[in-house]
Amino acid sequence: MYLEKLEIQGFKSFAHKTTLEFQKGIAVIVGPNGSGKSNVADAIRWVLGEQSLKMLRGKKSEDVIFAGSDKKTKLGMAEVVLSLDNTDHKAPIEYQKVVIARRIYKDGTSEYILNGAVARLVDIQMLLARSNIGQRTYSVIGQGAVDAVLLASPRERKEFFDEAAGVRPYQIKREQAEHKLAATRENLVQAQLLIDEIAPRLRSLTRQVKRLNEREEIQKNLRTVQAQAYSHKLLNLRQDLSRVGEKVEAAEAEQTEALAEVQAIQAKLDVEERGITRHENFSQLQNAYQHLVDKRNRLLTERAALAGKVAASLAKAGQVNVVWLNAQKAEFESRLKATEDSHKHLKEKFLKLEIQAKAALTEVQAFDQEIKKIENDLLKAETALKTKTSLTLPDLAKSVVEVITRHHKFLQAIKAATSLEEFSALKKEANRLATDAEKFILQVNLQAPNIDPVELIALQRRLHEVMKAKELKAKTENQLSAEVKVASEKLFDLEKDIQRLKEEILRADKELKLTELKPKNPAEAETAVEKAQSEMDAMLRDLEAQIAKAKAEVEKFNLTEQGKRDKLFALQRQAREAQETVRQSESRLADLRVDLARLETREEDILRELHSELPAEYITEVENVKKLHTDANLEKLEAEVAKAKHALELIGGIDENAVKEYEETKTRHDFLTTQVHDLTKASEDLEAGIQKLEKIIKEKFEASFKKVSDEFSKYFKILFNGGHASLELVKEYVLAPEQQNDETEDEAEAEAEAELESKKPLGEKVVTGVEIFATPPGKRLKGIGMLSGGERALTSIALICAILASNPSPFVVLDEVDAALDESNSIRFAQILEKLSHRTQFITISHNRATMQRATLLYGVTMSDDGVSKLLSVKMEDVDKVVNGSRA
Repeated sequence: MYLEKLEIQGFKSFAHKTTLEFQKGIAVIVGPNGSGKSNVADAIRWVLGEQSLKMLRGKKSEDVIFAGSDKKTKLGMAEVVLSLDNTDHKAPIEYQKVVIARRIYKDGTSEYILNGAVARLVDIQMLLARSNIGQRTYSVIGQGAVDAVLLASPRERKEFFDEAAGVRPYQIKREQAEHKLAATRENLVQAQLLIDEIAPRLRSLTRQVKRLNEREEIQKNLRTVQAQAYSHKLLNLRQDLSRVGEKVEAAEAEQTEALAEVQAIQAKLDVEERGITRHENFSQLQNAYQHLVDKRNRLLTERAALAGKVAASLAKAGQVNVVWLNAQKAEFESRLKATEDSHKHLKEKFLKLEIQAKAALTEVQAFDQEIKKIENDLLKAETALKTKTSLTLPDLAKSVVEVITRHHKFLQAIKAATSLEEFSALKKEANRLATDAEKFILQVNLQAPNIDPVELIALQRRLHEVMKAKELKAKTENQLSAEVKVASEKLFDLEKDIQRLKEEILRADKELKLTELKPKNPAEAETAVEKAQSEMDAMLRDLEAQIAKAKAEVEKFNLTEQGKRDKLFALQRQAREAQETVRQSESRLADLRVDLARLETREEDILRELHSELPAEYITEVENVKKLHTDANLEKLEAEVAKAKHALELIGGIDENAVKEYEETKTRHDFLTTQVHDLTKASEDLEAGIQKLEKIIKEKFEASFKKVSDEFSKYFKILFNGGHASLELVKEYVLAPEQQNDETEDEAEAEAEAELESKKPLGEKVVTGVEIFATPPGKRLKGIGMLSGGERALTSIALICAILASNPSPFVVLDEVDAALDESNSIRFAQILEKLSHRTQFITISHNRATMQRATLLYGVTMSDDGVSKLLSVKMEDVDKVVNGSRA
């Protein structure tokens, strides 16, 4: 793998698109100071993902964009494209050519592109690290970086050696794992907080569900015991019915027997009455008596006929109609007065009812206005609830939407309601809404603008009260309206009766006037009638005397028939006694039938109570019971029923939705518990992975470090023609994470010193830095800080060469690292580069002729008066051909 091409556009002084093509070996970039040579190194560093603006010699991310000059306007975008040849597949990617691009805009937004697709920085860093391309260390070594390595602290040098040892990919993975571990622990804490939050509610719901299950068990037992009790009652009742029925049948048989005896006695009486023969004298006396009675009746008839004739004569004289008409008129006038009084009282009542009905209607309309006002307030509350944004939990947000939806539907139902039945149903819904609102407010701290939860509950309650009052008032108004209508109809009927009576009185007056106009002469008729009546009265008195005499003779004859009557009376007495027996049997039968009816009524009551208390499956079993399946008596069963009902009262009412809420809460709790378990497992796996990565990093670092140390000693001797140099690891005790969290730094240092003195280890001893020891030939130095500038440069170059020799990078950019070298050391440096160029591609920014001589490609950078850097490229093989041709 090697750097094939670099495209720069808008980056620092390269305003125009500039392309640098490279090949394996050494490429040298030359040019005067300030021409923009180092900008090429900065472009490579930037496209590889450099985030430090200090390393890019800037203050803001936008500083890398061409800022403009006197003759060139500033640009709004900078882009660098790096093309790598990957035919050897050293980079773990399928492509034979890897193209990495980074683009930044004036507003600060930037993006990374990998082979034409937008990519993340971490993905690019991982790809480069696995390709052994360092981002900030030896792959791009800038001006002064050679001294920075030596002057850095041992802990800072370790980063340089980490990349040189090839453990950077594992470090990136470890960092990612640590970030995931931190996120996992945070999620674990949040999940545990949620579990702690819902655990009390789950316990409460568990108790409610347990009580509900107990209630269901008690209800089941109660129904079983009730079924046994009802079965006991019905069986006892049916046995009583059977006994009373048998008694009724016996009483009916007794009554039938008594009736048969009465009929037999009556038959004897009939025979006795038919067998009695009357004497002829009795017949004659009876006939004479009957003849006198008939004659009296005929006289009475004649007298009545005479009275009729008198009445007829009076009618002809016009006297009867006057009396009758006067009586009729008086009756009509009396009825008229009574009807008018009733009409007056009813009229007063009608007017009062009409006023009351209008007042009730006005109150109903006032209630309607108040309901509309409450609707507007509820709509405002709904709008305020919709603007609520402070709630964070999704479940609470869902509850808010549900409350708003239910309020909206309720308002629509109020607008559509027109009857009392609908208002009754809406009253129940208002109660439910008020209850749900109270529960919701207890769970959530409402922060919606311009709405108070207490006011919302008050609105709900006020709406319920107004609707209830309107319902009562509407019922009163309907009753009053009905009474007004009935009174109106009665008034109409009374007015018709008054009109009819007035017409009857007028008709009677007309007939009286006509009767007064007829002639009158009743004197003669009265005289004739009185004479005829006197004669008939005398005849009637004579007939009465004869009738009394005939009656006495009949009574005398009856005394002679007393013996026959005694026998008849005896039969009649027996008949009466038999009738008394029948009456007594009928009375007993009636009492028994009353008892039977009472038992049948009791049976109906028990069956009605049975249907109201038990479900259908128990009812069928109880109604068809033939015998008891338990030895318990009725008192014991009723005591068990009372005990079960008392237990249900102690448990009290339980919300049926508690089971659903319990299942939802239990599901969420189980889900969170599973999540906690999974997060704990993931945390343990991440910790194990981190430990494994740390082990790999440690092993690879130690193996690579020894090799780098040997190479460093080798190249140091080459550059200095002797001397000795070495690298040593700095190891320190590091506190465990829990110790670091529990103690301050001062306390940890004090404890560390105390434990070191007592030779008790604080923890694992780990590598925290790298110490460099270098002694040029003929000198005895205690530290590299005492080296001269040139010696530090040679030491740094020896270190870089040692790293490249032990762990070569596909390409390395050297920005004037040989500036401090003299000519002889420059030659040695060039020789080392030439030797290492077989394994690593070098892009060197230099003014050194020795380095230029060994270059295969030479780029010249110039800057025109418009402040834009430009390139000129020369291949050294072409130069050799030209030189050789000119010599020939």
